Amino acid sequence: MAQVTQLAGSVVLGILVVAIVILTARWRTRGYAPDSGTEQGTEGSLLGRAASNETVWIVAFLALVGVALGGAVFYVSGASVPIPGGAGLVLAALLGTIVLAYLFWGVYHSSRYKGLHRPAALAVTAWTVGMAVVALVVLRLVGVV
Repeated sequence: MAQVTQLAGSVVLGILVVAIVILTARWRTRGYAPDSGTEQGTEGSLLGRAASNETVWIVAFLALVGVALGGAVFYVSGASVPIPGGAGLVLAALLGTIVLAYLFWGVYHSSRYKGLHRPAALAVTAWTVGMAVVALVVLRLVGVV
């Protein structure tokens, strides 16, 4: 019975991921125009162009989902990958850092894209990342994580 609920949860999560990709593609085809307060000076830099490209965000999101899914499959299947010493902890910390950086970068550029000035965008970003960290601490204290 537990396997059926895990399968159902995986199917629901997959549908959610597909829905997010479809919604993002629909927003892109509608020709969404941002407010006039977009970030200036990032037009020439490769990182700035990548941050304003929706395709890069979609690919990065799907890559993170794929890495998380692959890790979950390895964990559930009991397969062992020969990782020396504390490299598993380092890899988990690296994945967590990448997810937080993705969240930080996305919220910042989304805020700038919506017209907020740099200090306001940084405040929104710091608040969002701080709430994510607080949520993780609460989940850890409750015993979920």
